Amino acid sequence: AGWAQVMSKYARFAPTHCGYPEGLTVAAAERYDKLLPGFKQWFASVDGFGEYQRSFFVNYGGYFDCYSEEHALVYTQLHREFSSQLEQAIDGWLKTHDL
Repeated sequence: AGWAQVMSKYARFAPTHCGYPEGLTVAAAERYDKLLPGFKQWFASVDGFGEYQRSFFVNYGGYFDCYSEEHALVYTQLHREFSSQLEQAIDGWLKTHDL
């Protein structure tokens, strides 16, 4: 095996989560399940992220009306802006729900 490090069977197949649950606990999953309908409502509502979606499309909708075989640089910029605002809005919603 020269250069290769020999691993024990345990090291190769042992869980990487060190004894803690790999996914959500039952209590956390139940909490998130209860929050999901409220998140969906906030996301689509005018009082939530929906207003940003609407205003984004009003401001930049013209870029999406013209068809082109190639993607313009502006699409990358619009994606960055939209993604950044989306992350900030979701982070804010999560903080208001102590997550």
